[in-house]
Order: sequence, then C-alpha cells, then structure tokens
Amino acid sequence: MAPTTSKRPIAHQDESLDVCNEDCRRALRDPEALVHVATRLCKAFTNRPSVYAGQAHSRSKFDQFCRLHPPMFDGKADVMEADNWISRLEKIFRAIDCTEEQMVEFATYNLADVADVWWIYTRKLIKQELGEETPITWTRFKQVFRDQFFPEVFREAKAREFADLRQGDMSVHQYSLKFIELSRFAPYLIPDESRKAQKFERGLHPQILDRLIALKLRNFDVLVDRAMIVEEYLQSREEQFDKRKRKQQIPKQSLSKKPFQSSGQMPPQNNKPQQNATGQHAMCQTCSKVHRGKCLMGTNTCFKCGKLGHRIRDCQDDQRCG
Repeated sequence: MAPTTSKRPIAHQDESLDVCNEDCRRALRDPEALVHVATRLCKAFTNRPSVYAGQAHSRSKFDQFCRLHPPMFDGKADVMEADNWISRLEKIFRAIDCTEEQMVEFATYNLADVADVWWIYTRKLIKQELGEETPITWTRFKQVFRDQFFPEVFREAKAREFADLRQGDMSVHQYSLKFIELSRFAPYLIPDESRKAQKFERGLHPQILDRLIALKLRNFDVLVDRAMIVEEYLQSREEQFDKRKRKQQIPKQSLSKKPFQSSGQMPPQNNKPQQNATGQHAMCQTCSKVHRGKCLMGTNTCFKCGKLGHRIRDCQDDQRCG
C-alpha cells in the first residue's frame, strides 16, 4: 500500500516555504521560474534543522557514556566512595564532552537503592525552587549530592588529616600516595607546584629530610624520586650494619670449634679416676663416686669381681664371681 501524503500544513514550517508555495503557482506558467523555485525548496529543507537531531545526538552521547562502564552508586558504601564516584564520572564526562544537563541526566541514571530514592524526592524540591523549565546544573547536583553522602564535617576532617600528614612508618611511595589522595580536600594548602613540594618535604622522615633539604627541590615528582633513592640507600646501609653486628656477637671459639656429629655412639669418656693435690682419689666424673681403677658404670660388668653377666648385688651367690 503506497503511503499517503498529508495535505495539512506543518505548524513550525518556515516562512521561506510559504513564499515558495506562491512562487510554485507562478512557475506553472514560466519554466525558468520553476527551476528557481525547486532550487529554493531544496535549500529550505536542507538548512532546516531536523526534529530528531537533538534526540539522536543525546542518544549518541548516552551510548558513549555506557560504553565507558560508569560506576553505580547506591549510597550504602563508605563516605569516601561518594567522592570517588563523582570524580570517576567527571573523568568520563570530560572524555565524551557532555553538556551540564546531560551530566546530571547520565549521573542520576547510575544511582541505585538508597541514592536513587533520595534523588527522586530531591529533584522535586529543586524543580520547585528553579521551575520545571530550568535545567539542573551539574554544579548544583554535586552540591546537594555531597551534602547528603559526603558531608562537610567529613571533608573538614580529611583536610585536617592532610594538613598534619607525616611519613611516619610508611615508605616514601606509600606516603606519596596518601599525600595525593588527601590533597584534593585541601587544595588551598598547595596552590602551586613549589608549595606542594615543600609540604611533602616537611613530612618526610628526618633521616631522609636531612639529605634532601639542602637541594631545595621544588618539583613534586622529582622530590619523590630523590626521596625513594635516599630511602633505598639508608635501608641498604642498615642491613649491612645488622650483618656486622650479628657476626660480632658470635664467640670466636665457636667459629673454630667443630660441632659434634653423632654416629650412634656415646662420646669418649675419661674413665680414669683423677687424683687431687693431696694424693687422694677424686670423685669419678662418670658415676659421681670415689673409687680406684677404671669406672665400670654402664658396661654390664660386676663392680666387685670385674666379670660380665651379673651385677654386684648378685655377686656373693653367683658361682661365676670370685
């Protein structure tokens, strides 16, 4: 079925089209005028903006936004996550060049759960204040969003934490990452590159600071690099000092003395009784008794008769003894 053409005029038709319609009636009597009218009609329709051009452009931006995998926010996470969510979205918006109105529309699309319910009622209040025809700017959205999910009292606490930040037990690398993370809450403390480097330098460990302060490094990246080099040198020197200290604590005799290696036999013992200065027999080191001759402890030998196979308590009744 062939499509039918409506004869009802379009409400938003340009005035140039009305002039062309009048010229068309004259062109029926003049062929040259007909060509002129046709040319004017083509220009009128070409220069006239499409009704769906704005919608198509907005849809294209939203597709680009979705392809960059923007994060969702449900309002249940830590307060720091709220600020991180805003930062990640703004990075995406800069990449696809969004308008203020698109930024608000795309951001609120990625709200969920508690955050989504909050925005439904907050949007109504803002529209009552601004009017339905006035779009909500991204600046206004960030203001109400942070007041709800990233309150000022928390931002001030983070600013104080940055002001008091020191390296302490952290490595230089960990300290630099913490410095960068907290610096966004107090940018007024580091208004330029030189102030930023000075702030970082003052928080370094004293041993590192002593070796860098005379250099007057005023570039943050260069300062961090030099601080890491000094830190590595100090750690290497400390390890060498600990090795020398451990060697000095080991007795010199134990280094030359060979350790006893067990072969399943008892170490040789001196079984001969020793005599003291008076000529009397000293206490035996094996049985802790005073006796003459070789000690028979542990040899399964009779202490009385010196024969094998019986003990001394059986010696009087045993025929083998004597």
